[in-house]
Amino acid sequence: MSIILFLLLAALPLWAREIPFGEKNALFTGDFIYGGSSRQATAKVWRDDTHLNVSLIAEHPGVDKRSAQHTEHDQEVYQDDTLEVFLDTDGRQRAFYQIIANVNGAIFDHYRDAQMFSRLEWDSGATATGSYGDGSYQIALKIPLASLNLGENPRNEIGMAVGSYVSQTRDACSAWGEYHKPMTWQRFTLPGEYPVILKSFRASTSSGKQPFAVTLQNISGKTVELAGSFNIEPVALILQPGETRTLQLYATHQAGRATANVLALNAGGREVLRCTRIFTPVQLLTVFPASPLLYPNDPIRIIGRITEQPDMPLEIIVHCGGKSVSEKFTVSRQFTIDLPPQPASEIECRYKDERQSFKLETIHSPWGDK
Repeated sequence: MSIILFLLLAALPLWAREIPFGEKNALFTGDFIYGGSSRQATAKVWRDDTHLNVSLIAEHPGVDKRSAQHTEHDQEVYQDDTLEVFLDTDGRQRAFYQIIANVNGAIFDHYRDAQMFSRLEWDSGATATGSYGDGSYQIALKIPLASLNLGENPRNEIGMAVGSYVSQTRDACSAWGEYHKPMTWQRFTLPGEYPVILKSFRASTSSGKQPFAVTLQNISGKTVELAGSFNIEPVALILQPGETRTLQLYATHQAGRATANVLALNAGGREVLRCTRIFTPVQLLTVFPASPLLYPNDPIRIIGRITEQPDMPLEIIVHCGGKSVSEKFTVSRQFTIDLPPQPASEIECRYKDERQSFKLETIHSPWGDK
């Protein structure tokens, strides 16, 4: 009988502590036992209305071994001194989110799916602060709850581990479980109702006006009214029980300037879904002449590149004297177009909202034009 009772108890799920509300009620741990490190570290975790908060104070070997080289999002932040947070939010102990922050507040984040593919296009929208002390460093991380697709987990039970990494000594240690091993992570409950889940999203990283397609599903069993914003534009929709819908949104960004697309949706007075894409847009259209100097009888050769599979024609406008002539071309991602000889002073190329132009000069041969 005692053996049967033992087996029944062993089959029961481990008790999952609730992540408390408010910093004064935070859970603490100093048991950074994985990784074989002898460094001391303390982490604490709590939640508020909108964020999961994780902070770390850890021993550091000294000023000459500090590493905080990176300052931009999704750079190789993991090569610095860091706080790392692992979250298994669907509770299946396979796929997980990994969010890494250094003392500069720079963040590297990604989603690793059940097939162990890293999805770098997912961004948590998290923010971080940090600093070095005398023989220590500390980092505080705020992760938007609505970015974690918690509606996939009706039991509200998640897995979490927290790591501390010192770059110069390659000293990694973790609490509540091991790095990258969700089967080892401590189980917690994270209360909250999230009636809508993110099924998928597609976003271009090119400049100009680009689509941001988001597919949502109502998994609540009742009608859900959603209201919020995409960047600064208002968004409102109603999803019936079980309904799946794709929102086709658009945003315009300049090339070379770091930016973000953010869809934030509220229901019942609280944020229930956040989809963020942080990126630096690349130039959608690049064009240049084979030569800016032309003899009168030379054709005008245009060489160019589009950073997506073109789904609209390229418009070329030839400015000649006081006149302008427009013509449209079907092109591939890389293209070369020859225009007939003409005394053009400027060529303007348009693709979607992108415009590129260059000047031309007609010269004459000292031996006479042929």
